[in-house]
Amino acid sequence: MEIEIDYEATAAIDFPNGIRKGDTNKLKGKSAFEFSHHKKIIKLLDIS
Repeated sequence: MEIEIDYEATAAIDFPNGIRKGDTNKLKGKSAFEFSHHKKIIKLLDIS
């Protein structure tokens, strides 16, 4: 099973690494899951 990730966050405070309040960060990627016959996740692959 694969899912697509489309994530956006806005900083609520200033950070020491230079990220300022109001800066946005957008990420896109995919996650692929492999399940056992008991329907438990046995493998997870993140693709960014």
